[in-house]
Amino acid sequence: MNPAGLMHTLPGRVLQKFMEDQAPNWAVLIAWNALFALFPIVVFMAAVLGIVAGIIGESRTIYCHAAQSQTTPLDCTLLSLLPSQTVPGAFEAIHHFQEQKGLLILVGVVGLLWGGSALFGAMEQAFAVIYHTQARDFTRQKVMGVSMILLFTLLGGLAVASSLVLPALPAIPGAPALLKSGFSLVVQVAIGLLAGFLLFASIYYVVPNRPQDWRKVLPGAALAGVLFELVSLLFPSYIALTNSVATYGKTFGLFFVVLTFFSFLGLITMVGVEVNSVLYPVRVDQPLRGTTLTSAPPSGRLDNGKRSVGVRGARVQGTAAVDDGQAAPSASRGIKPRTAVGLAVAASVIGLVVGRRTSSS
Repeated sequence: MNPAGLMHTLPGRVLQKFMEDQAPNWAVLIAWNALFALFPIVVFMAAVLGIVAGIIGESRTIYCHAAQSQTTPLDCTLLSLLPSQTVPGAFEAIHHFQEQKGLLILVGVVGLLWGGSALFGAMEQAFAVIYHTQARDFTRQKVMGVSMILLFTLLGGLAVASSLVLPALPAIPGAPALLKSGFSLVVQVAIGLLAGFLLFASIYYVVPNRPQDWRKVLPGAALAGVLFELVSLLFPSYIALTNSVATYGKTFGLFFVVLTFFSFLGLITMVGVEVNSVLYPVRVDQPLRGTTLTSAPPSGRLDNGKRSVGVRGARVQGTAAVDDGQAAPSASRGIKPRTAVGLAVAASVIGLVVGRRTSSS
């Protein structure tokens, strides 16, 4: 098959635009901000789950072999999924969270306000390059970021939790026989796919600062949802690999697993939006090679009062600057040859005079 012909297929066009928009760099920015938003999300969820458990009266405890102590069934299930060397620290953290519910909610809300605005502000900047839009003002961006981080916490947490909790359900004493078959895996995948699809559909519809059509965000959201579910299913396997190394290696390896997870999240986000932009392109002129869409806007006027394009503005539009069919002058107006010669002669004369005065003195 002709390699050049592959670039005209849908995957080839997506890959080409993915690299032209510098999507890997934007994916790193999204991953970095998502990593910072992780802590307030976890703190907020831990505090809320503790309050909900108290409201519904779920206060009974059981003996948990993983923690070697009395815990709630939910805490025991979560602790059983962790590497054995990390269980004591996680057990102490859970008890600390439950004792500081009010303070943790306050810290979590403040963290959500800051981390959410940063995460989805980074996404908005990335999408602005793809859709050629302006960023929202400060207030609108913060409101959008906070609302999206709440949705992200709900749907993203549901997708990840389905990959963590459902595989452990068959091990619970008294679990239905249906859960011990392959049905739990089917439910897990279905919940994860639905949550991932809704999450990315909301991101692609709300975050770009332009009117969006639901129909035009569905293809990228479907692809991103599938990729996100695959990463979520593989994530527990990466954690399980740390059981075969030393304690230091577990902590060190888990840190890089988390970084890898968010890196994939950033790449998946950019792949989905690039698919949408290729299937439903925005009709704007592209820049010439070596120029960007962040160049200065056109300036200057023609003699008849019409707005001129200008050299820099013309490059932004992807065409050469013209005025009534004539090519625009070069953007770099260097010193004229006669002026340069004159300056050289004047410098020589001045140097000669100064040299003679110095020698005579």
